[in-house]
Amino acid sequence: MKTIAEMGLPGRLIAVEGLDGSGKSTQIYLLRRW
Repeated sequence: MKTIAEMGLPGRLIAVEGLDGSGKSTQIYLLRRW
């Protein structure tokens, strides 16, 4: 079985933190469009 690196599928971990009303949903929306 190939590893993730061998398959050419590099992963990304992006954490979006903040209080209620700080714009997390907007930032996630913009990240998904990027």
